[in-house]
Amino acid sequence: MNHKPNHRKKWHNKEVERLRELFPIMPPAEVARQLGRTRQAIIHRGRSEGLRYLGRAHSALRYFLTEEPKFKIDVNGCWLWLGSISNQGYGQCHGKYSHLAHRQIYMDINGLIPSRVELDHQCNNRRCVNPAHLVPVSHDINVQRGKLAKLTPAQVIEIRSVPMKYGLYPELSKKYGVHKGTIKAIRSRRIWKNL
Repeated sequence: MNHKPNHRKKWHNKEVERLRELFPIMPPAEVARQLGRTRQAIIHRGRSEGLRYLGRAHSALRYFLTEEPKFKIDVNGCWLWLGSISNQGYGQCHGKYSHLAHRQIYMDINGLIPSRVELDHQCNNRRCVNPAHLVPVSHDINVQRGKLAKLTPAQVIEIRSVPMKYGLYPELSKKYGVHKGTIKAIRSRRIWKNL
């Protein structure tokens, strides 16, 4: 008797654990077959768990590992990517699809990168693929640490410590060279929430 997979049945903890193991490395259709679910149910649950299928990324990594090393080590310990560089300045490895080289190497050494997390280059060198220079952080913290950040954490604390008075936002925006909306967002903790 041939049973159709049921995508409406309740997920058990063991099934979810197995999904977390298989989803990143196996096509959804194969995971569905192993768990007795529909492909659509696997994709839906995988996304709700914050998982991504990395099968294509793994094939790109295999391509990368079969070639000669595509980086050189500089005096700061950075592994400078010698392959192609994206428009944003990050190294790319190519297989059937393009992938950011620093993310690929980090995943190979440290495992999966959690969802909603970015890798911050502690060395501030986008071409660097050294996993020791990469730290998983939230998007907000990554932006705050980046080269384009206009304010330092000390300045943000100073902006928050100034007593409220009439005309404060234009005054502070002129002093720090940012828009008065930015000053308001800092003081109301809509941005720089981590301080």
